[in-house]
Amino acid sequence: MKTESEMNPIKNDSRSLIKYFIGRIKNGRTGSSRTSVEKGRAGEDTAASYLKKNGFSIIQRNFRWYGNEIDIVARDKKYIVFIEVKASSSKDYDHPLMWIPEVKQKRIIRASEGYLVSHKITVCPVRFDVLAIDRAGNISHIKDAFRA
Repeated sequence: MKTESEMNPIKNDSRSLIKYFIGRIKNGRTGSSRTSVEKGRAGEDTAASYLKKNGFSIIQRNFRWYGNEIDIVARDKKYIVFIEVKASSSKDYDHPLMWIPEVKQKRIIRASEGYLVSHKITVCPVRFDVLAIDRAGNISHIKDAFRA
């Protein structure tokens, strides 16, 4: 039978914790083969390709406004579309709108307002879409997912 210290290699002192993580890094076990930024970028690349194939024009990616971000700004006919991309590496995922709580929706809306102001766009219909990509590469596109 293993002792508690054998079952839990992380002890409560900071030196043991540092040694533990250095050992994991040296042995190539960092917990993920790609960073979340790399995974996000790959999901956004997939989303941009999908949008182009479906007639959208990509205007800008990763627009930032005072700490808020929009993954993709695109044009779909008469609309400027602000698109949130969600990529899941899990086989189990809820409905994509569950991934974007109201607080996140408000941040996207604030960023969209900043986009319109900074580009001096005063009269143009806008829409908020969500693109969800599962680990198999299947895409769910929810048009007009939420409103300002």
